[in-house]
Parts: sequence; structure tokens; C-alpha cells
Amino acid sequence: MATTSSRLWLMKFLRTGLAPRWGALVLLGAISLLAGCAASPGPAPVEDPIATETMATTSMTSPRKQSKELSVGIDPVHGGFNPHLLQDDTQFIQELAGLVLPSSFIGQTMNEDLLLKVEELDAAGNKIYESVQTSTAPAEPIQTASDTTVVTSAPTDEDEKPQVVRTVRYHIAPEAQWSDGTPITAADYQYLWTSIINNPGTVNPAGYRAITQIRSTGGGKVVEVDFSSRYANWRGLFNNLLPSHLLRSEDFITVLKSGFPASAGIFTMRDYDRNRGMITLNRNDRFWGKEPARVEILTFREIRSVAQGVELLENGQISFMDVNPQETSAQAFGLVPDTQTRVETDNYALEVIANVHLSQQLRKELRSVIDPKLMAQVAYGRRTDLEVVDKEDKPQVEGLKKLGRPVRIGVDPTDPVASMAATTLVNLLAAQDIDAAIINSDTHDLSRNQIPTGKVDAVVAINGVDVAENYACPKLSVLGSNRSGYCETESEEFLNSYFAGDKTREELQQWVTKLEQEEALRTVIANNVRLEVLGSGIDGPDENLSAWPQGLSSLNTWRIHE
Repeated sequence: MATTSSRLWLMKFLRTGLAPRWGALVLLGAISLLAGCAASPGPAPVEDPIATETMATTSMTSPRKQSKELSVGIDPVHGGFNPHLLQDDTQFIQELAGLVLPSSFIGQTMNEDLLLKVEELDAAGNKIYESVQTSTAPAEPIQTASDTTVVTSAPTDEDEKPQVVRTVRYHIAPEAQWSDGTPITAADYQYLWTSIINNPGTVNPAGYRAITQIRSTGGGKVVEVDFSSRYANWRGLFNNLLPSHLLRSEDFITVLKSGFPASAGIFTMRDYDRNRGMITLNRNDRFWGKEPARVEILTFREIRSVAQGVELLENGQISFMDVNPQETSAQAFGLVPDTQTRVETDNYALEVIANVHLSQQLRKELRSVIDPKLMAQVAYGRRTDLEVVDKEDKPQVEGLKKLGRPVRIGVDPTDPVASMAATTLVNLLAAQDIDAAIINSDTHDLSRNQIPTGKVDAVVAINGVDVAENYACPKLSVLGSNRSGYCETESEEFLNSYFAGDKTREELQQWVTKLEQEEALRTVIANNVRLEVLGSGIDGPDENLSAWPQGLSSLNTWRIHE
């Protein structure tokens, strides 16, 4: 751009009458400017596979086709973008992370864009599992010990070195890189591991806590992860890797407050305009995988009212919506011509989690006051499209009335649904002549300070972590996803057996149900309900929205309708 502008200026200058007066001096300066621009070229061009395919069908003199943009309506984003923190964890943030961040496994399948090969080894080094990229030759064998870097081991309460019972070896594809050109290496695995185990309020940290050290070879392209205890769901680890070279010196809690500084997915995050409620992604031209993004620009627009959503659908400014329904939004959106609607339930739920510092009897009394139906209606602002969890308790509050202080309800004020539910709970307690107060505190502070010390008697939150993680014991006093602080030897033994794969999911659910009945720790108010709206302008998985996968999970396959 600078070179072109300078040339145009020079041509205009030569056409004026000033050139003879200033002579060689100005001309020399202009030539120097041009030379300076030519001496500072931008980054080397990266081949755009989609653009190459398009241009191959046109003449060399044809202008490049205009960028195509797909717009999707979403709920307002109230936190940051870190998919590994409870304070940012929503269905949308997880789906967004899947578009811009690399993962070792997609579900239970190895991500062949990121990895050439994955092996699981037992304590004796025998291979008990292997997954190899189908389109390449086998990965090179691991390098010699002289090329091995041993990472500082995880902190431990014990003096002796933990025994290694499993090792998982990841072979990273040589071409795997971040959008700034930095290779993806073992350093990114190490960064995610240490960040999760050293910070409270993280999403599903149990597997990372079973890791004792991470080693790397092959210039960081081979990663060996040693486990001190068996963890059956190790394929769920090291997903949504983060660019350690850009984040390592920053606070993990706030490092992704405004977005992702680099990507290794099919999109990069270009901008987040919080005031306008717009998140803009560009196709990642450095993405090396088999399936690049099918659209050049992907925009997420926050839908802040039903009227706004209707207008955007009618004008064709958005083609799809995945939002929290309001009282009449399904009817309003469904009346827009050529739209389809569907109501779904996701994996998140509005919950009240009692603190273990409150006695068992007082926890049961607190639970008896909770009115899930009323709390859900007030918190979500609707009486329809609710999936409320019924409860039969009648208020029994003698002990709470004698507490001698207010019942303290903790909530993160950035979450409007949880905040309204907390206010409703305080009012339900007041209706029983029980003094109560809201403790507004961000989720990180609740996990680090308020919950461990019993400064809150309960927390109201929208929770989407694995059910077992709700009761996983803190490690070195760091709470992970456990918002109650509950930790007993018997429960820890059961959960360790479950994490090792020795207990089934059904056995876990039975154990959790019994525990919650006896201990009155977690009360589910309502499961999250989502409203999906398909407008015009998208070619998706099927003509009928009812046949689409849930939410935005299939977004990487959507095309602009021609």
C-alpha cells in the first residue's frame, strides 16, 4: 500500500509546476521513499487453497472474487474466551475455541491435522494403544536421550518421585504451526498442563493432575506425557491448545480476556468489538490441514433483543442463530419467512452448590428452601422452554434461623442468569424470615478465596463440567472444578477408581445421586435450553434443521448458498 501511494504522489508532483523549482532535491527524496518501501516487504505470501481453486477457473486478468461472509447470531459474551476456565466456560466459547485452537483428539479420534501418531505405553514401556495418521508414513522413532528435555515435574506433597504407570507419546505434524508462523511444539502442551494444575477454577483438571512430567524430543515435535496414575479419558486432554510463546508471561486467568492472539485452527480471530457485540473471524491462510474453512469471513453477532434478531433475519444479515430463548422468541423468529426453529438442551445447567463448611443439616435446610421452577422462570426471564429439575422438599429452616449471621450466597456478577437466580434465592430465604446476602465475586476469586475458606455458604452458577469433577478433591489446596470444597477419603478413592476406568458411567451416576441426597451439596435448578434458528443463505448438513447436529458443532461444514 505504501509503495503504490508513493508512486501516485510522485506522478502528481511531476505534473505540477513545482517540479522545476524544487528540482532534484524533491525527486531524490521521493525516489528514496520508494526505495525504502521496497526494502521492507511484508511477510511472504501464503498460498490460499480455496482462492487458488477459484482463480483457476478465471482468466489471469480477472479481479479476485469478493470475500464471502457468513453471520451467526449468539448470546452476549459476558466473560473472556479461555475455554479452560470456569469463569469463561459456555457452549459458545467451547465451540469458538474449536474453530481457532488445535486439539489432540476430536472426540475419541486422533486429530490427523495436528498429529502424525499417538501411542499409549504401560509402565514397562509396552505399547497398549496406537493411532497413526492414515495418509502418511509412520512417524520417525523417538530421538536419543541426548535430545530429550525433561520438564520440571509437577508439584507434589511427597518427597519421593511419583511412579510412572502410563506414558502417552504424541508425534506432532512437522507442518503444524500457529497463525504467526511459530511451530506447535511440546512447549504448548507443557504450558497448558502447568497452567491448569496451578490455577483454581479450571475446567475438568483431574486428568492433568494425574500427570507427573512432560518430556520432549525431536525439536519439540515429539511429546511424552508421564502419568502417576491411570486416567482412562486421556484422549480428552490437550485439546484447545494455547500459543505458549505469546501467553507464557501473562496471567492465565486474564490472558484471553479479549480474544485469541494466534490461531492454529481453520479460522483466526480478527477482532472483538464488545460495544457492538461482534466477533470477526478470518479464514486462517496458514492452516495446513486437509479441510480449510469454507468461508472467508465468519462473524458472530450478539442478539440483545428479539426485535433485533427478527430484523437481522429479515434483512439476511444473519443466517443462523443459537441463543437463549425468551418468552416469545421462538414464535417471533418462526414467523420470519424461510426460517426453521429448533429447541435443544445443552450440557450446562443452572445450579446451587452448597459449601462444605456449612453443616450437613444446614445444607439440607438450604436445599429445602430452593424452588427450582420459580428460580428458573425468574432467572431465565420466561415460563416456556424450560427444563426444570423437580424437587419435593418443603422448607425446614429452624437451624438457618439460628445461624446468627446472614446466609451468604456467592455469585459471579458477570453472569446475568446466575445473578438473577442468586437474587431470587436470597428473596426465597427472606420469605422464610432468614437473613441472607449476596456476595458478588468473580469466579476465580470464589475458587481461590471464598469457597476454600467458607466465606460463602453457597454458590449459584451455570455449570458444564463433568459430573465427577464436581467432587474431585483439591490438589495442593488448588480447587479445580469443585465449587463445594467437598473432599472425603472414601469419595476420593471412588473417583480415582472412576478416572482410572474401573467404574462405569452408570456406577458414577448412582454414586453421585446418593452422595447429593445425603450431603445436599449440589441442587440442579434447570438444564440449559437453546433456541436454534436457521434462516437463508446457508448450505448446511441437511435441508431440514431437525437433521443438523446440535448448536454450532457442524459450522466448519457450512457453505454460503450460491
